[in-house]
Amino acid sequence: MKLKMIVAALAFAAAGSANAAISPSTTGNGELFLVVSDTTAGYSFVGDLGIAMDSFDASVNQSFVLTDWSQWSAFSTAIGGNLSNATFAVMAVDSTGTAAGADRLWTSSSAKYVVADDIAATKSAQLGAATTQADMLLGRLNTNTGTLGGDMDTVANGSAYSSTAETTTYWYNNVGDSLAAKLPFSQFTSASEAANFGFMVTGGTQSSLTLINYTEAAGQWSFQGGNLNYAMATAPVPEPETYALMLAGLGLVGFMARRRNAA
Repeated sequence: MKLKMIVAALAFAAAGSANAAISPSTTGNGELFLVVSDTTAGYSFVGDLGIAMDSFDASVNQSFVLTDWSQWSAFSTAIGGNLSNATFAVMAVDSTGTAAGADRLWTSSSAKYVVADDIAATKSAQLGAATTQADMLLGRLNTNTGTLGGDMDTVANGSAYSSTAETTTYWYNNVGDSLAAKLPFSQFTSASEAANFGFMVTGGTQSSLTLINYTEAAGQWSFQGGNLNYAMATAPVPEPETYALMLAGLGLVGFMARRRNAA
């Protein structure tokens, strides 16, 4: 993995370009990134998880240490050292063109307030507009243009943080509210709650009103201590009432079988 990063860095340097940490959607395999926003304090943070969409294993529990991102401590200090007013989302975007199925968005959403039907109501045109909007900001973050602090142009899995003064990179003003306007559900979740993680892809062209294809939550993201954790989805445990109905059904089946044998 480290060798691949070194080779990639050398390739970018040879081309005279920055080693952008978060692969933008136009690469065809965007990377996952964490966004944390505190609109009360007026700061936002973005950190690259270093996992491409097609490499992410949704069936494995994973954990990421927040202080591994160089800008997390500065962001945490700026918001007063706690996440009580913060919201977060984990995303990845992929847009290789305007053809049917070319747009993909992987995003967390509120497990408490957003239901699958809200997400499944998304149209291809809405998803296309959202991925375009997210990509515009990633382009600026990847070169640290207008950030308060960042190393995305030099460090693999880099990070950056911005304030309301950085009008081109402050996440909420540039993408947060714009995504909310473009998509029929909210991507951001209170940092004290868990967020469902789902995958979306256009069912039609980028400009069509075709309903997207949506995979229901593969797992959940949450903050615990100093970590960002991902927990794979597990089968729901039946309620006691469900067990009672199952037992009653089995008893009825047994009763009918005995009657047939007696006859």
